[in-house]
Amino acid sequence: MFILLVCCGMMLPGEDVKIIKNPVPNCVESHFTELVKCGEVMDNGDSEEFMVRPMSLVADERGHVFAYDAFHAVIFQYDSDLRFVRIFGRRGQGPGEIGLEKRTPVEICIRGKEIYVPDAINSKILCFNTDGQLVREISMNTRRAFFYALAVDRSGRIYFRGDRESGNRHVVDCYNGHGEYVRGFLEKENLLAGLFFKAEIKSEFQKRIPERFRVSWYLPGPGSNSSFAVTDSDRLLIYSSTSGYFWVFRKGKLYKSGRLWPRDALEDYRIRLEDCIEKGGFFPFFSQLFLDEDDPECFFLYYGYFRKGSRMYLYQFDLSGELRRVYFIHDPQRRFTWIRFKRHQKFYAVTRNAEEDLTVTVFQKKG
Repeated sequence: MFILLVCCGMMLPGEDVKIIKNPVPNCVESHFTELVKCGEVMDNGDSEEFMVRPMSLVADERGHVFAYDAFHAVIFQYDSDLRFVRIFGRRGQGPGEIGLEKRTPVEICIRGKEIYVPDAINSKILCFNTDGQLVREISMNTRRAFFYALAVDRSGRIYFRGDRESGNRHVVDCYNGHGEYVRGFLEKENLLAGLFFKAEIKSEFQKRIPERFRVSWYLPGPGSNSSFAVTDSDRLLIYSSTSGYFWVFRKGKLYKSGRLWPRDALEDYRIRLEDCIEKGGFFPFFSQLFLDEDDPECFFLYYGYFRKGSRMYLYQFDLSGELRRVYFIHDPQRRFTWIRFKRHQKFYAVTRNAEEDLTVTVFQKKG
């Protein structure tokens, strides 16, 4: 799921790429904590709709879980015991309706008692409260919306990946609460760096791409190799999955930048990347940055099943870039498990169950 195939419509010139051939680790994996399952959403016989393709999820202060289902374009709400509460939102073009396709990679977010859902097709943001009621809709003032993922700060400003309009050179764009553009953060040139080496893809897929559009494995697109989040103190974090670099902005200015290069992860990535390149694909170093809602000074990066064996890994860093801890889930069958959110010492994940269906599972520390 995390292989990003090269798409000719999102290419950037390859001449400006910086190649990090021999990255030197700046931290070591030494503290490991096992996570065990403590709950799972089961099919609800009283609902007219069943959760089919949960894409993203959040949890509020009560422990209620909200999962966006890309198949139905709705949000499923469950209480702290994972019992079904309600479904809200619906597919469509009108007020309170979400005009997204079934496979759109949507990332919802929560700020206090409000849940934000990006609707790139209709160029708007839907804001629901945690009781499932539509609070407002924000029309976005942009000609080519590219906001499938978003973050919201305490003042109501909205952050998206930089869209693909001609001349837009930023990784993250900021809009005010009325949908008007405010400013951009981080030049996209900062993303044009790849770990280890340059290698042209020789897949059958690439042979169908015009010669002038063919670039290297580490350029899946100007925004698709980055992730971001906004902390409760309104610090903007941006991470590049091709180079392992991160940036922290505070009050609109660059506050901190550095490398997240754990020793074991670097070696694992080198091996995995060589295999991916031969097959004509690309694996991010880490993926999906998300905040630790229990510790405002920490964030997570998903690592997955890079290593041989039966463990899935999740790395925790603080805002200085120090590696705090590595969490893992023991899974001999190596089923799909994607941790998306943490609150009240619980880790919320999209998983594949024994029936091969996607569902929502909750994990906690062992013991």
